[in-house]
Amino acid sequence: MIQIPFDKILVGFVYSSNEDPNNHKIWLDLRMFDRPLCSIYCDKLDIDAECGSMAWAGHMPNGQLINHGRIVINGPAHIEAKSVNPLHLSIIGPGHQRLENPRKDIADASLKYDVKNNLWVCEIMDNDKALERHSAQDLLCTVKMESHTSEHLNPKFSMKLEKNHISHCKVLGNVLVIS
Repeated sequence: MIQIPFDKILVGFVYSSNEDPNNHKIWLDLRMFDRPLCSIYCDKLDIDAECGSMAWAGHMPNGQLINHGRIVINGPAHIEAKSVNPLHLSIIGPGHQRLENPRKDIADASLKYDVKNNLWVCEIMDNDKALERHSAQDLLCTVKMESHTSEHLNPKFSMKLEKNHISHCKVLGNVLVIS
């Protein structure tokens, strides 16, 4: 378990460089009073805590404007290492709930951040058929999730939602609520 005192974790994804093209990492930015304390880079991540989000616009080195979205976990929470090579971490915190009546029609569910449109997107699937697709600028999620990186030439990062823990996925105002 990591013993650094923090009150917030920002979760992002760092794409590899040309020098190391297969070294994509998940970035945990541990903060106290909104000031960075330390960064941890891992290969896999599980989240078992209530999550929110934050986003801002910034420029790439080539001048292109891009949105940056982060999953935010407010403390108290703790981080545990599930394995060292590859580094697989688990964030465990408040707000996670077990459901007595989860939806039965879900075969797969994922959460992604659309950098071009500054939107969080949840896709709920039944085998290869999309049942629902919801998107909003902010996020509130109480469903257990784990990281997923596609193995394509142009990798995509998403969080796989624990399908047996989902009862609702809806947009309220500008907030994507997954519970």
